[in-house]
Amino acid sequence: MKISCRSFCKLWVGVFCTTLSVFAQPRFDDPGFIQLTAPQAAQVLSDFRGSRLSGDLCLQFTITHQPRHGDSGTPIPGLLWASWSNTGPLLRVEIPAHDQTPRLVFVATKSTQDSKFWLSQNDQPARLLAPAALNQPLAPGLLLTPFDIALPFTHWANTHYTSTERSRGRPVHFFKASNTTGEEPSTVEFGLDRVYNALVTATYHNSQNQAVRLVQIEEFAKADEQWLIGSCSVRDETTRDVDLLRFTAASLHLQIPPEFFEASTLRHHTPPPSNLKPL
Repeated sequence: MKISCRSFCKLWVGVFCTTLSVFAQPRFDDPGFIQLTAPQAAQVLSDFRGSRLSGDLCLQFTITHQPRHGDSGTPIPGLLWASWSNTGPLLRVEIPAHDQTPRLVFVATKSTQDSKFWLSQNDQPARLLAPAALNQPLAPGLLLTPFDIALPFTHWANTHYTSTERSRGRPVHFFKASNTTGEEPSTVEFGLDRVYNALVTATYHNSQNQAVRLVQIEEFAKADEQWLIGSCSVRDETTRDVDLLRFTAASLHLQIPPEFFEASTLRHHTPPPSNLKPL
């Protein structure tokens, strides 16, 4: 079952109202939204970074390029595997060979101390990606990059709360994360839904503070009584072209061994789980 971000959030108005009551001595901005204190903001960010599903998972997806003018491209399939370590999330993404584009696999480890990415193409040994390489598209004709999928900015150490505002009809806590590597994007402003503390939007800015890319969660999907991202979009703010990442099936409650996310395993072909369920 899939539901739009706005409709999903409307199901929980009662929870929203209850949440408002837990804030002591609130500070309001002009439209009337409660603004977080520094300790509250730190707790919201810590809770978001520490949140996880019950068990590991595998998601089947497609990536479709949607230019502002012209026809959409052919959907490119792939698999995303996710687990958690003591320091943060672990991701593995596999895109099979297609249209003379070689097979691509990358893994990402995220933490506030250090996030790393390894990539293997055409079954070659994995290589550690420099920060600049994270912005290279996953395949010719796409916008989507390893950076867009792994979203390392959520764990950048230099992150601070800016405001709580309305975004697409929802109250959202906004944080600004600064990139200390010297690469683009220079900063990312990302929003966490006030009720669910889930990422719903992110805007990348270059060193001139110009918005260059927008990431939006478009819909949610439910599998085994757990809510997951159903689809998200990535839009180039110059061309207005869009890539749509749509999750089509899920396998939850897995137990993935830690070595599956090691760089030495990227040359190994991994079949999808047999119990993938359509979303």
